[in-house]
Amino acid sequence: MEWRKLRKDCEWTALDNKIELWLKKRQELLALMYRILHLSPFEDEINASDDSELLVEFQANLIEYVSQEQEELMQWMHTCIAAESNNFLFNEILSWRAAIIKFNAQLTSEISEANLILKISELSEALATRMDLEDELIHLYLANTNVLTSLV
Repeated sequence: MEWRKLRKDCEWTALDNKIELWLKKRQELLALMYRILHLSPFEDEINASDDSELLVEFQANLIEYVSQEQEELMQWMHTCIAAESNNFLFNEILSWRAAIIKFNAQLTSEISEANLILKISELSEALATRMDLEDELIHLYLANTNVLTSLV
């Protein structure tokens, strides 16, 4: 999802910069996951000695992804939507934070490759659910801000 394309007809704000950075970091996290699992297009790029470094980088990006700053950004977006019915959506997104932190705590550099693949597979399901919910929040935010912009 390219934020600039979605917001092309709207005035660009500081919040847009933060959302654009958040989506970029999310994309980087997914690319790291693909690299660790040696999935296409990265299947031939990495050798086994690089895996532990990738895992450390992945863990750091994962914690940043569920950081307080990102949650404050989503809270602000949620506030802009200002619909009571959307509280469920926002709370669901935040509920996945515990699962992601638990996953991160289970990873060590000594984890076997088979166990690592299993753990990342479990995490990928949690991330997919969270990202779907985040996308829903983004689309609600876009719809709301586009309506507000058109009224001005």
